Amino acid sequence: MTDAIDVLVIGAGAAGIAAARELDAAGLRYRVLEAGRRVGGRAWTEDDSLGVPFDRGCAWFHCADRNPLRVLADEHGIAYGDNPALVYHVGGRFLDDAEARALRAAVAGDTERLCAAGRAGRDVPAAELLDPAAGHAPVRDYLLTAINGVPPEEYATTEAAADDDSGQDWVARDGIGTLLERLARPLAIDAGRPVTAVDTGGARVRVDTPDGPLTARAAVLTVSTGVLAAGAIRFRPALPPAKTRALAGLPMGVAEKIALRFPGNPFPFAPDTYLVVQPGADRPAFGFHLCPGGHPLAVGYAGGPLARWLGHQSTETARAFALDSLCRAFGERLRAQCLAATRTGWLHDPLTLGSYSAARPGAGAGVRESLAEPVGGQLFFAGEATDPVDFATVHGAWQSGRRAAREAMTALAG
Repeated sequence: MTDAIDVLVIGAGAAGIAAARELDAAGLRYRVLEAGRRVGGRAWTEDDSLGVPFDRGCAWFHCADRNPLRVLADEHGIAYGDNPALVYHVGGRFLDDAEARALRAAVAGDTERLCAAGRAGRDVPAAELLDPAAGHAPVRDYLLTAINGVPPEEYATTEAAADDDSGQDWVARDGIGTLLERLARPLAIDAGRPVTAVDTGGARVRVDTPDGPLTARAAVLTVSTGVLAAGAIRFRPALPPAKTRALAGLPMGVAEKIALRFPGNPFPFAPDTYLVVQPGADRPAFGFHLCPGGHPLAVGYAGGPLARWLGHQSTETARAFALDSLCRAFGERLRAQCLAATRTGWLHDPLTLGSYSAARPGAGAGVRESLAEPVGGQLFFAGEATDPVDFATVHGAWQSGRRAAREAMTALAG
């Protein structure tokens, strides 16, 4: 063991990298312990699977007009686009502009109904306030589920009210995972070093790893609520009841992708178009980001039960499902043009056990603040699940890491 460390940061995702940068800039002695072999966490850009960059996790600068990572993208040479064009294929045909505007307005009206209920203090499942027989319901429910990782029956109205979405969603052409790799390069990170236990019972925090224990004056914990709830890290003494209640109220939603590679852009739309296909009663609606960042891909987004189903299928089955939806919109000729496919597996990744947090209906409006509360002036919590307004986003995770690092520095200076 060494007594030379001020702060240990557990996890090298967006929150951990942000915390480490704060500590590094302040001149504190720190070390980041990352269980995986790479940095970035749920931000992961790779080009081995399809031959072009593909963001297996985070891909968008949500709230781009105020997103601190978008500003850092400018500084680190990461290109990005504007809001995607939205198109819809419903009942065997593409909607015209007027029909598409009406559909978007109907979805927006339902979203506002959920927000209004949450603002009024009603913490209920969204499904209680949504008409399942509405003509736009399949598209609405697909979008709500794909975005939040849970279906309307599990989506809380308090989440809708708290989500401070500016409506500016810009795709990172070079990859958000690429950006986080660049931001992490100068930092002291030990990859492949999982933490198995955290002990805050003494004057210094002790963390156990397969390579031996480390101690520090404080620790910043950034791992997912899925990993914490599964007991992958033991705490001595046990976390306080308020913390365990917060973890129970913030389980992981599931969002998965199936990406298809084509020789070029086979679609009659400009790159960065988002298409929702509603084939009819026999199949669920499904959506695709077409040629994200100009790359010759169609990336299908699934959430909730559909994502769980895809997560248990082979890549070939997932590929066939996605191609079936695309071919309904563009014809069977597209099937033979698909060169390769890959799908994500966040649900089964032991380092995440899901995609991002989704508060249970009834968990309470302050559940994220409760999760973020420090323990004993030694243990500080970060990660997207702890951000009260930008949860389920990479910039929410980034902001939480900076906040937790500053809390730790204040405690150490006191």
